[in-house]
Amino acid sequence: MSTNDEIKTVGPSERYFSNIGAFAAISGLVVYGVSSYIHPWTPPHHTHAAFSDYAVEGIWGLYHLGELLGILLMSAAILALAWRLRRGVAGVWATLGGAAMVVCASVYAVFIAVDGVALGIMVDRWAAAGPDQQELLYETAFAVRQIEGGLFSLQWFMFGVAAGLFAGRFSLPPSRRFAPAGSAAWAG
Repeated sequence: MSTNDEIKTVGPSERYFSNIGAFAAISGLVVYGVSSYIHPWTPPHHTHAAFSDYAVEGIWGLYHLGELLGILLMSAAILALAWRLRRGVAGVWATLGGAAMVVCASVYAVFIAVDGVALGIMVDRWAAAGPDQQELLYETAFAVRQIEGGLFSLQWFMFGVAAGLFAGRFSLPPSRRFAPAGSAAWAG
């Protein structure tokens, strides 16, 4: 089978998986976008004001679950793309990009646990505390927020790694993208 025949041969299950990936990408963007829009937004350097906003928010967990669902759907879309691009030497780049996206989604799940649960609990305790405990609870909530910031940074770093690996797949010349490993097209 030639490289061109291999490119053109797409079975029904691959088309179905690609359609699911497209649906997951669009729905993930919508769910994440809506959830992020309803999330209270106070500039990060205004920590006291942010904590005050968070403390009165009634649906804290709901929009964090929405954000997580959006990221998981978008990650599923990336995995569907990695599956579709898995053939040939360049498929290694797509597979590694898919693996990096799994790490990205996993870190985001931990981020949501810290931001959506731990920080929410700490801010509620800070807001309900008496004056003698407020400073300690504020500092504790601030420490949790620093963990949240580190996880958020790591998550976007892994997203960049995934994007870079996919870029490696697309930057190869067309003659090498679908060439089987060990073929003359890869050797140059």
